[in-house]
Amino acid sequence: MTGLAQTWEQMENEYNTLLKNKQNDLALVKAKEMYSWVETNESDTSIHLPISLKYFGNAFINNDSAIVYYDMALTILKKQKRENHIQAAKIHFNESNRYRSINNKELCLREAESSIRVLNYLKFPEYPFCTWPLKIAAEVYQEKANYSVAIQYYKIITELIERYKGKNNNDYVNSLFALGNINWILTNYELSKIQYKNALEIQKTLLGSDNFEYSKSLSLIASLYRDKNYYEEAITLYFEAQDIEKRISGEESLRYAYVLNGMAFIYWQMGNYDKAELFYNLVIEICKKNFITEDENYVSTLENLGNIYRNEGKFVDAEMLFKEASAISIRLNGKKSIAYASSLVNLASLDLATSKYKESISLNEEALQIIKMNNGRRTTLYSGCINNLAIAYKNLGNYKNAERLYLESLAINRESIKYNRKNYEASLLNIGNYYDEIGSYKEAVKYYKEILNIKINYLERNFAWLSEKQKELFWKQESNLFHFMNSFAVHSKNVILNSSELSFNSSLFAKSILLQMSTGIKESIINLPDTSLKNIYSELQASRLLLSELNSEGSDKLELIESTEHQADSLDQLLSMKMSAYANYKKNISLTWKDVQVNLSKDEAAIEFVRYYDDKDSAYYYLCLIVKQGDKYPVIVKLCSEDELKSFSPEKELNELYSFLWKPITDQLTDIKTVYYSPAGLLNNIPFHALYKEDNGRREYVMDNFTVHQLTSTRYLALDLKKKEQEPIGSSIALFGGINYNDYPNAVVDTLIKEQSTEATFLYQHSVVTNRDLDSTRSGASYLPGTKAEVNSIAQLLKNNNWNVDMAEGKNASENKIKSYSGNNSKSILHIATHGFAYPDKEEKKQEMALRMMQGYERYKVADNPMIRSGLLFGGANLTWKGKGDSLLSKTNEDGVLTAYELSQLDLSSTKLAVLSACETGKGAIQGSEGTFGLKRALKLAGVDNMIVSLWKVPDDATMEMMTLFYNELAKTKKPVSSFETAQKAMRLKYPTEPKKWAGFVFVR
Repeated sequence: MTGLAQTWEQMENEYNTLLKNKQNDLALVKAKEMYSWVETNESDTSIHLPISLKYFGNAFINNDSAIVYYDMALTILKKQKRENHIQAAKIHFNESNRYRSINNKELCLREAESSIRVLNYLKFPEYPFCTWPLKIAAEVYQEKANYSVAIQYYKIITELIERYKGKNNNDYVNSLFALGNINWILTNYELSKIQYKNALEIQKTLLGSDNFEYSKSLSLIASLYRDKNYYEEAITLYFEAQDIEKRISGEESLRYAYVLNGMAFIYWQMGNYDKAELFYNLVIEICKKNFITEDENYVSTLENLGNIYRNEGKFVDAEMLFKEASAISIRLNGKKSIAYASSLVNLASLDLATSKYKESISLNEEALQIIKMNNGRRTTLYSGCINNLAIAYKNLGNYKNAERLYLESLAINRESIKYNRKNYEASLLNIGNYYDEIGSYKEAVKYYKEILNIKINYLERNFAWLSEKQKELFWKQESNLFHFMNSFAVHSKNVILNSSELSFNSSLFAKSILLQMSTGIKESIINLPDTSLKNIYSELQASRLLLSELNSEGSDKLELIESTEHQADSLDQLLSMKMSAYANYKKNISLTWKDVQVNLSKDEAAIEFVRYYDDKDSAYYYLCLIVKQGDKYPVIVKLCSEDELKSFSPEKELNELYSFLWKPITDQLTDIKTVYYSPAGLLNNIPFHALYKEDNGRREYVMDNFTVHQLTSTRYLALDLKKKEQEPIGSSIALFGGINYNDYPNAVVDTLIKEQSTEATFLYQHSVVTNRDLDSTRSGASYLPGTKAEVNSIAQLLKNNNWNVDMAEGKNASENKIKSYSGNNSKSILHIATHGFAYPDKEEKKQEMALRMMQGYERYKVADNPMIRSGLLFGGANLTWKGKGDSLLSKTNEDGVLTAYELSQLDLSSTKLAVLSACETGKGAIQGSEGTFGLKRALKLAGVDNMIVSLWKVPDDATMEMMTLFYNELAKTKKPVSSFETAQKAMRLKYPTEPKKWAGFVFVR
């Protein structure tokens, strides 16, 4: 190095040190010295000349003089024909940085682009400098909403970082986050999620899992996912952040509270109010411990919890929180702030919920004035305020004002749908309801169609990953819209011919979302190569089975129940999240009536029965939607009210029920021979095939003119139902019958039980009974000799036809034995002839008692879970039924009573037919749109495709006769559906006026 070069380098180092130490005045002196030195010692072509001028500019960086010196330097470079020199790029960058500091975006961009142009010419030779002007330009373009150019520059930055430093560094992470943010704004959500995921993985590798910055990134991205309703992704990140903050910050830190706050919001949105309430209360407690209550985040927490209380009807608690939030907002920002307006809107919504319409209007109008004063006319708060006003005006009969405000609210929320789906949905539903109420059906249907599509997409995205309990809570919150479509279809059918589409499609979705999402994962697991998922599923099955046993047995092991429930929920959620990558189990959720129609032959019809609430009459009604080949739309036929239906007994008044349920639709079934129908509500308890009319003393049953197939949902027609019907069933069967309810295998005499323990004595002491009714008293279950004859007859018949037959009789027909047929040990047919019970409604006691405190059969009557109020009895069950089952439980780990809850946890996916030859096995609690919550649902959840169940107390001898006819035919055809139809028709011909003997059994698919 020459002496002149050494001198320049020394001066340059001194200058940079002064500038670094922010000694700008001294740096300016040094820059002048350098400029004079260049003029004295070097020619005017020296590159040091413009560099020294650049140093002048750097020293003046907070002064407009900087630009003057930068321009002088650029002029010299141009004279030297060095416009594309790296120093030109650096000077342009410095100018852009100066313009950036004074917020002159246009000149900032001009100089940044000039710098980028030079760097591009030079192929970006200097790192990290070459990324700086790109970053400035990208940020400004993003601020100006020119996202395509911003993305282009961030991509170049990312490529440069990867070229010079690789991927495992913070610069690369930040660049990925920047790309993810812009794609998120552009609603390229899937691409954005990939970029966020990659950034998080690298950051975790660099920083470790126990790091504040990594936890902060998790929470920030989770909040983005949350705000766009990607709840699965959000809750996954929040869970990870929660674990980190618990370890490094502690459970009383504000950082931990921040994570809980985000999780609470998601649980609130998904209807899990208990968990949301728990988390919000924890946040409030943490804030108080840290003396952080005079804070806007604290106010927001109070308001969110208040809204939950309002939704739950806890109006006093909600008012207390809203008023506290309001008081803090006044202290923080005064009475003219948006925060205070927000508190007024919350209080107004509470008045609205309690029908104080005039008070609500007053508060909302006060809030509106504040919002307008703060230029907040296009905000979601403003739209919520005028929406509340519209509701109040409508309820006070001021329809003109209501309509105007509804439409204004809708317009605002349409602009912000990307940011607040719920507000937009609420606006669509409110304006739709308004037009429906005043009879403007053509207007209403536009909004209903739009909200239905939004809701279905939202549910498909966020439903599958939840645990079973969370699914039920979520659906309870979101299901009202689907039911409402039915009442609208009835009101508008003469004006809106295609309104029946909305009703039919809503019914298909509503009847199957819980069941389909639950059984879909099980079906997909079988075919997956991923053993880790199968292991998770096995653990989940074990936890659920234990939980079902503990709850069904009324166990007092509360800690074990709680820990098992937590483990099951965690495994369930983990499995659902991992399974979402395969997406197979989500398929077929959005089938429509056209998918059903295309699978119908010319002489076939599909009927969806629907139960709906009519606001105009304040009563529940039933309707049916009929689809035939060639129909332009489904046909709607309104039937009867639920009160009318309740006045008839399905067992005794089939003729009267024919007039209400079948006669109204006969005109639509001309030339139809086969009807596939799906019942709803109380219609689940009615044998449609046995409804009849009388003409001149002659009975004509529905089954005389139609082949009638009962389906859980007519959607199964679009899922190869008719093809499966023709597939022969496997020739293996497990039979249970002749059960000894007082004894169990390997038992010793229990001194508490007075009956003798031998089966012979037991049979001697109990007389023959004529039906399979279970006496709901402490006398317990009587022996059913007909069931022994029934299963023996079936066994002999099938053995003669070379079937594989397993028999379980007497005290060996145990609960453990039935559970042994779960999984790989399943048989093609499971036939259970025993006592069954179904208590559709929870029996309320005058004095509330915990389930575990109940004795015997009372526990099943008072259980909250409807799946515990239905079940089947096996060996030794009388000990439990009489409240003396401790010896049975301690020696066998079972109580002899298999509830529907326990049955649903078995794996019967290889069992193609379950025959429940017992009383009332088709009954249960009617819950929402999902039908009967009892043994039928349990079998579906367990994986059984087809089942034969009973709707009433079936006579023992007639049941045996019916089953013998069925299996005789099945042995020949191996086709259960047609065999059942043949058997039932034979019974109908033999007992034409005694449907009680044969109509109670139905074949359900």
